[in-house]
Amino acid sequence: MTAWAAAIGLLLLCAAWPAQGGDDYRWEQLNSGQRQALAPYAQRWNQLTPERRERLARGAEQWNRMSAQQRLAVKENFRRWQQLPVDKQRQLSDNYARLHALPSDMRQMVQNKHQWFQNLPDSHQAEARQRWQAMTTEQRDQLRQRLSAMTTEQRNRLMKQELGRGIIPSQ
Repeated sequence: MTAWAAAIGLLLLCAAWPAQGGDDYRWEQLNSGQRQALAPYAQRWNQLTPERRERLARGAEQWNRMSAQQRLAVKENFRRWQQLPVDKQRQLSDNYARLHALPSDMRQMVQNKHQWFQNLPDSHQAEARQRWQAMTTEQRDQLRQRLSAMTTEQRNRLMKQELGRGIIPSQ
């Protein structure tokens, strides 16, 4: 799941990469690896906007730096992405945009918490999801407010309580 999120992030990053100047990305100026990766665009390359050419060229550079295993993972993740309903794709894209609009320290904290959750045993993840889904919107909002108002010490105490209840495994 984490690799899937990373691959989607990579694809969205390529799509959202800020353009700086498309003149450096004429077909003739691409290296052979980029041209090979972008072969499906060859006939219409010069009709693409400079911004689109730049994003694709940078994406091709990243693609060429990946190992065969990483490329397979990206292809599989993209296949799964394409099979998602459009509303789910939109939701994930919106979440990605919101994440990257956060200040870098907040973004890092969210990513760390996500990684921590991904490292939990499946049974603990399922229980946490079940508890979250059983909450009303008001309860979720109250929990968010409660957690955001807590000090680090208070959060640590809560963590210890959850450890004692068996919700969070000890390390």
